[in-house]
Amino acid sequence: SVCRVLEPVVTERLLPYLRKRFDCSSLELSQALIRRYLPTERREHPAHFDAHATATVVVSLCAPDDYVGGYYAQPTSDAASARYASLDVGDAF
Repeated sequence: SVCRVLEPVVTERLLPYLRKRFDCSSLELSQALIRRYLPTERREHPAHFDAHATATVVVSLCAPDDYVGGYYAQPTSDAASARYASLDVGDAF
């Protein structure tokens, strides 16, 4: 199952890194979302701020050649602050 595959990544790599990065030994995973974008389904994810989260992590499940567009972070409301990340399969941002 997906949970069986993702659990070691979260518990052995992601959480230790985030706990150290944010100096918070009690930090825990609150939500995990898996999204897909097929031609007959949702084709976009509107811009938004994850203001409720201490940290947001995105892990790519497909190769960059498999899609058009990509992940970007925009730290302010100014569109010029957007920064794009090219993610390969398994890369995290």
